[in-house]
Amino acid sequence: MSISQKIFTIVILLTSCTFAFADDEELYEPKVKDNEGLIRVLNLSEKVVSLSLNGGGTKLFSIKPFSFSDYVVFKEGAQIFLVGERQVEKNVERGSSTTLVIDNNSSVTLLEDKRIIKNGKSMISFYNFTRSNNLSLKTANGKTTIIADTVANTSGYREINPVRLKSTVFSDTTVIKIVDEKLLMRNTPFNIAIFEHSGNFITILADSSVNTRK
Repeated sequence: MSISQKIFTIVILLTSCTFAFADDEELYEPKVKDNEGLIRVLNLSEKVVSLSLNGGGTKLFSIKPFSFSDYVVFKEGAQIFLVGERQVEKNVERGSSTTLVIDNNSSVTLLEDKRIIKNGKSMISFYNFTRSNNLSLKTANGKTTIIADTVANTSGYREINPVRLKSTVFSDTTVIKIVDEKLLMRNTPFNIAIFEHSGNFITILADSSVNTRK
């Protein structure tokens, strides 16, 4: 192979790699404009719940029981949402990510989520909707704490490398739930929500995704 052919081959390989990384970023981290924020629903209730805009005038989507919805993009500013039967006023801030958590009593809790800062990282988002005020997410053997001391009705976050995660939820030193193994993805938050239902601890697991509605 001549020198010119070798140079041409290297250029093609580098170009292919560039496009591969670009596609990867678009897949996991959709572009959101500077004047937009993200809203989603975590449905902890036993029934299908709808999210509507303008106090119920515009239905956006329905979400099945015990699941996360996609994030939906909104322009910054005051919005009036109807989550199930509960009206919620929210000032959408630029660059924000918010989860509206609805429970079996139709109570809604607003949680401001963290977003991945460093490209190529993953993130664990941990939501505690049990009655315990001291839940921690640890590695399966309990030796390493991933997210510590998450009180009831709040969330904790940690940006980590994309690895195969084996984790367990602890209350102090007691194991209360073993989480299914998960291969974390680059630039994608992985959500773990834990709550109590019929006397048992239930986990909801999901990768974050964005529906731009465009």
